[in-house]
Amino acid sequence: MSKKYVYLPVKCSKILHFLFENRIASAKIIHSYLFPENHIRGVNKHLKRLVDLDFIERRFITNENLRCLTLYSLTKSGFKYGLPEIEEVKNIEIKSGKVKHDLMALRVRQRMSKLARVNQVWSENQIHFESEYFEEDHFQELSLIRADGALAMYSNNRTHYIALEYEASTKTKARNKSKLRTYTYMRGVSATLYVCKDKYIMNSLKKAEREYINSSHREFSNIDYGLLEQVLDESQSPDFENVFDEKFPDLSEEKKKGNKPVKQVQVEGT
Repeated sequence: MSKKYVYLPVKCSKILHFLFENRIASAKIIHSYLFPENHIRGVNKHLKRLVDLDFIERRFITNENLRCLTLYSLTKSGFKYGLPEIEEVKNIEIKSGKVKHDLMALRVRQRMSKLARVNQVWSENQIHFESEYFEEDHFQELSLIRADGALAMYSNNRTHYIALEYEASTKTKARNKSKLRTYTYMRGVSATLYVCKDKYIMNSLKKAEREYINSSHREFSNIDYGLLEQVLDESQSPDFENVFDEKFPDLSEEKKKGNKPVKQVQVEGT
């Protein structure tokens, strides 16, 4: 029988969509995010079926404790036959080329999705999907710059779209300035949140932005920075501030009465 006509249980389809959105994940991550009420043995059973169909593939990395971790990514067959509704989307990276970066970016997005004032979170691949089918400025702009993600929050009677970046390594000053300048002039994006792996990376980005601000005589910044360890700490609110030491609004505050959620526009099947 052709793969095109293979019946996939709903949970298998959910796994394929999750791997499309996030590019890489372990069985533990898939279990905790998609099926926390089920035993992980059931998740492993679905993963094995998808591997046998060549819809996903196993990948292996070594973590900080020198333990080998088994991870999963979509294959071209999985994308073509398992996700036919989004097969024609262009410029999609279905397999992670930066495994550790993408795993941490996934954790950052999941952390942000739990905050009270955040209505919705998108991954980079979801942004590309939305930009193919919707003409809103924010999706088009975020897709062009290849942001790691985005979030929506409702404030002052309108929905604000915020770019989300996870920075795990230092870049050249010229590259930093170019990307920061692009974010500054986006019409559909209200602000950018940079989650930095450490203070050295954060200071490097801030230095590049200060130089750009001074050369362009700007008196404001819509780019805010936070440290990874602090942002992921669920015992406290994520702390972001710009180069003028101005704090970004507390995203963990409870939504005020009358705040409306953004319209749910998601990949079919998720």
